[in-house]
Amino acid sequence: MTWNAQWIWHPDGGLSQTNLYLYARREVVLDAVPKVARARLTACSLYRLFVNGQPVARGPAPSEASYQSYDVVDLAPFLRRGANAIALEVYHYFDVSPGIIGQNGGRGGILFQLDDGDGRALCVSDAAWRVIQAPPWDQGSAINCTLFADFKEIYDSRREIAGWREAGFDDRAWPQARALGQPPLAPWTLVERDFPRLGGETVSAVDAWVESASVTYAWREDWEVYHEQHLAPAAGRATPGKCTEVTRTHAD
Repeated sequence: MTWNAQWIWHPDGGLSQTNLYLYARREVVLDAVPKVARARLTACSLYRLFVNGQPVARGPAPSEASYQSYDVVDLAPFLRRGANAIALEVYHYFDVSPGIIGQNGGRGGILFQLDDGDGRALCVSDAAWRVIQAPPWDQGSAINCTLFADFKEIYDSRREIAGWREAGFDDRAWPQARALGQPPLAPWTLVERDFPRLGGETVSAVDAWVESASVTYAWREDWEVYHEQHLAPAAGRATPGKCTEVTRTHAD
């Protein structure tokens, strides 16, 4: 398997890699839509792929720590003649895990290659891509669990960048990506996903509730804080629900 793409990342070497969300995009102009448009892609740690604003795939699949899984997706149904936008939301946990188990750590990177049915590269990740830190996510959110060291996700939709997943978006103010090198490149040993991707469909919510709970265990005492919030889609805003705190102690 030949890779013409390069691993890329945000150009700011001083940017904290912990709990980091990035947006990456590139536009490709097609004279005609190929019958087959095979994308191979991955990211460390997680990605969501959009083509012309449409959600297409998410990944990569979990793999043993010494390997990096990549996905193969046919993008032909999502492409059109003329300008096409390839957009990725990417999340990176951290370089070195602060968690007890020590999983999910590693160098941040994005890899993308789109080939037609004859193996001709239509779009590859390189220094021409534009990459920016995603404004809606709070990078300073707290660790959710010290065992796995995952983070609470705080997203402010008021800071979203309108239209960035669409063709024609003006990304000239975004910094160009930093090219890290072509595969094979340490620390990533690439392996193709070996089980099917999850399917699904996009549906609109009629009503929604958000619930969260945090539990702390101590030698003599457990406590649990439970939050519930009702979202009213028709009103376009969240309506506060109830918040209760329950304290329990162990029997001697």
